[in-house]
Amino acid sequence: MAGTITGTFTKKVGRNTPNPIYIVLLTCTADSGDGSYPITVINTIPGIIGNDLTGLYLYRATTKPGVVTPTSESDLTITDENNLDILGGSGTNLISSSIITSCVPRVIAGSVSVSQPIASEITLNITNNSVNSAVFTLELLFTL
Repeated sequence: MAGTITGTFTKKVGRNTPNPIYIVLLTCTADSGDGSYPITVINTIPGIIGNDLTGLYLYRATTKPGVVTPTSESDLTITDENNLDILGGSGTNLISSSIITSCVPRVIAGSVSVSQPIASEITLNITNNSVNSAVFTLELLFTL
């Protein structure tokens, strides 16, 4: 069976903050034959379609292994229309087989880490997993 990536989109507003947090929660299941994950445009996943990510900033990415755990130190990138990794390389070795891990995007401009707004479709790429049918969740927190 081919791997799948499914998702949900939630907007949360806190009582003490004027800006909402947008949560994209992805369930990533590897192929049952070769352990690969499909390259997936996040904006086009059912459950996320119709929820515009344009203008939002990716604040944090968190992974949590499932029951069938992925290969430790598997990698992920989230690329924009120019094939630039909006995680700035922070997704390298991010996926664990035993613990929850997270990263803050680090796109370097000169000598400064900067965040850039989402301006296009963004694509999830997961590599270096060799466990068939491995599952993990990826939580993406976006802010204004």
